[in-house]
Amino acid sequence: MFLLATERKLSRQQSRVRASFQQLSDIQNQRARDGGDATDQLVRIITDPREIAGLATGLMSLAQQDFMVLDTYTFPCVPTESVAAPPIFPSQHQVRCRAVYEAEYFDHPVGQAILATGVIAGEEARVVPRLPLKLKIVDDTAALVPLTDTGVSTAMLVRSPTLIRVLRNYFELLWERATPIQVTAGRTSARQVSETAGPVISQRQVRILRLMVLGLKDEAIARRTDASLRTVRREISAIMDILMVSTRFAAGAAARRLGLIE
Repeated sequence: MFLLATERKLSRQQSRVRASFQQLSDIQNQRARDGGDATDQLVRIITDPREIAGLATGLMSLAQQDFMVLDTYTFPCVPTESVAAPPIFPSQHQVRCRAVYEAEYFDHPVGQAILATGVIAGEEARVVPRLPLKLKIVDDTAALVPLTDTGVSTAMLVRSPTLIRVLRNYFELLWERATPIQVTAGRTSARQVSETAGPVISQRQVRILRLMVLGLKDEAIARRTDASLRTVRREISAIMDILMVSTRFAAGAAARRLGLIE
């Protein structure tokens, strides 16, 4: 029930984000036709790649308390090790820097290097199977929302308190569902590290997941785990919700990317 409720919250937040973007875009377009600029204080569409790049790297220095990032593994060109430079956190403030990455980062050596350098530098990082967009949020004051997959050609700089609040709520919902990223002995993995971090997948679910990947049917899994068939099917449904997939094959692939199974 909790997972279903969270999924519904995420869906509602995504709808609100899309609706807010459309409404603000419509307002800005109308103001531009009327020759006004009042909405520049709320939202600004940026099409200069150099300005977008400057904001993407410079927003963190403006943070006073919180800096939040959603990051998909989409780049304008094939990334190299040079993009894995550690983030520069503001030194004059105690800023909490949190990032949610999509699992595809684990499929690429460069992606793993990006995750590792961030965590070692002090970033709190978590991972989900997939993300719908890139996003950077600075406190309650600003957000940078790319309007293309890579985010280098068009972006929206948001200063509307209402929209920033929606984006922050959306980030927090994803953060609650995401799996913490660990870096140990040079290896990056996404595993449940403690009960206080919020349960992502239980040990019994991991065992059932492993048996699923081996191709066992529900009845055989029930016998192996000494559980009822009803319990096994309920756990499988929960696993699918946690990994945000709809097939057993996809569940196995997602679990491997997240480091839940070998």
